Amino acid sequence: MKTKPKIELDLAKIEELAGLGLTREEIALSLGVSYSTLNRRAKESEEIETTMKRGRALANIKVAGELMKAIEKGNVTAIIFYLKTRAGWTEKQKIEAEVTQRGKVPEGLPAIYAALKSGKEFLPNGNA
Repeated sequence: MKTKPKIELDLAKIEELAGLGLTREEIALSLGVSYSTLNRRAKESEEIETTMKRGRALANIKVAGELMKAIEKGNVTAIIFYLKTRAGWTEKQKIEAEVTQRGKVPEGLPAIYAALKSGKEFLPNGNA
């Protein structure tokens, strides 16, 4: 039984495509091979896997460099983005409200509240 000839993968092209942020599926499509072929070859050759990682890392370096330039220029959006993604900042709002009931309380609601307050399980037949 004849097997297909092994398609040579262009490492420089793989690095370039990974550096543009393409997914593995998109890289495979761009190279003219199937996704499974690219994955199989990456498992067989550490060089291919390393090339994809290097491409992604180089893209991250470019983006991070531009982000830092924006931060140094005082771009508030860039500063906030950096602090949220890299420094653990979060935005939280504490909302307090006073709720008043108008009209009749829905049937069973007092029992549900009482069960929740006591920590007991609420059973729909009225037993808490």
